[in-house]
Amino acid sequence: DTAVGSLASLFGPLDCMSQMLVWSASHGGVGEQCALSLVELPRVRARFEVKRDEGGALRLWSVDHAGLFVSERASATVERFGRSLPHVLPLENRFQQQFLLVPNYDVERVNIRACPLSTSVVTLRTVQWVSAVKTRFYVYPVHLSGAFVNTPSLSSAMFLVVMRLLRREYGDAAQLISLCRTDTSFSREERWMMGQVKQSEKDFHPDAHACRLRLALVCLEAGEQVPWAYRTDHEKYYQKLGHVSTVCRLSFEEEAMLLEHVRDPVRSEYLACVAAAGEAAEGGAGAVLEVPNPQAKSTAELERTLLNGARIKSEAVARKPMLFYNYVRPEPEALAGAKAFETLENTLKDRMRGDRSKTGFFFLYDLLTGGIDLRLCAQDGGDGPPGAERVPVELPHIEVEERTGGGSDEKEGEVKPAGGGEKEAADEAAGGEGKAKEGGEGAGAEKGAAEEWACSLCTALNSAESQVCSACLACRSCSVQLPEREDGTTPTCMVCTQSDAPPPPAPPP
Repeated sequence: DTAVGSLASLFGPLDCMSQMLVWSASHGGVGEQCALSLVELPRVRARFEVKRDEGGALRLWSVDHAGLFVSERASATVERFGRSLPHVLPLENRFQQQFLLVPNYDVERVNIRACPLSTSVVTLRTVQWVSAVKTRFYVYPVHLSGAFVNTPSLSSAMFLVVMRLLRREYGDAAQLISLCRTDTSFSREERWMMGQVKQSEKDFHPDAHACRLRLALVCLEAGEQVPWAYRTDHEKYYQKLGHVSTVCRLSFEEEAMLLEHVRDPVRSEYLACVAAAGEAAEGGAGAVLEVPNPQAKSTAELERTLLNGARIKSEAVARKPMLFYNYVRPEPEALAGAKAFETLENTLKDRMRGDRSKTGFFFLYDLLTGGIDLRLCAQDGGDGPPGAERVPVELPHIEVEERTGGGSDEKEGEVKPAGGGEKEAADEAAGGEGKAKEGGEGAGAEKGAAEEWACSLCTALNSAESQVCSACLACRSCSVQLPEREDGTTPTCMVCTQSDAPPPPAPPP
């Protein structure tokens, strides 16, 4: 409640107490009370004089800005802007119009590992700030509506944009960027303010890319160097274009100006088509638009065109065999009765990509999630017509059993069909032909007549020595398609551990 405490709470947001000077014109001695005459902030270069107003009340009047004094009136507008700006001192004139005094310190966003989207900003009193900035604070007049503040200079508008951008208020920053445009070179202070934008380079929000691109246009129009990598922002902007807010998006004219400094043929063709459409609409004629330089495009170029010129860098694009799936949802007539059996038969013969009967993985996914209703009986109840017999359907099932017993001739991880007991697994893919017979006196099993076997997935014929289908890389035992390898190594089934190499010879007894 002391006078010093009141001054600390009032001027503390501007600067620390060690950088505050309090003057008195009285001739009091040490330990005596004296009248307060002047408060000076040397680092901010602000001074306030104690005088009485027309009503006789004591006020702290600004020496640098005539007619303004420190406001003691609470205002929702000042509180709202005070949350966005780190240090604010409200001022007022005799007409009760409010102003905001804001020091233009060097600012930095606080990186918090537990809160990666933090909006906290701290101020730094650096040597670069002292040498670059001529005006140490800005005074922003608050509009009578209280909706916004006016910017008295170009550097003050740039400072507000930097503060909004660092506090992730992208919509407010985008509305202020139009106030930063100029056709003259930047001053030293303006150049330093624009360099503060580089601190937001690690902000990969779609709106942040858009705001930095528009600020880059401000620099390019003024003939200045852009202090950050705006070409990276250009690439990321079109990758995330669908997530950019409307207020932050670049206009048609801004995109055309930006393409004068960034090479993007695909986006240039798109803008040329838009311009031609606009001219045709103004002329009132239904002209047919043609894309300039039509040419066949590869898969990567097509992906880039669909995303408005973004360069896709994804491992999924490199996986050409699994990049596209061909699936057409069957009609309801093909999912009931006898046609349902035909659909299932075609699905078993098809590959996972659906390149044969357009079923594959997505058809099975539709069945699993309930997207389609497959009924083997035509009736809704599923009981069928009177007298109809139910046909049991047994799906193949494979179990992996681990044998650890010492006296068994079976290997660990050997694949055996469910319910097979101790019996050897028959050759399912060949329909039982070429079944191994156990021979004689303990010398080892001899192979029978070697015959070809048909793959259960693609029906291709393979030699008896091959454990993997040479056409579709399907495993002979479990009919699982093996992954293709480009390094030349032998693919191995993840279920039964079969490989494409012939089985090793039996060890000697």
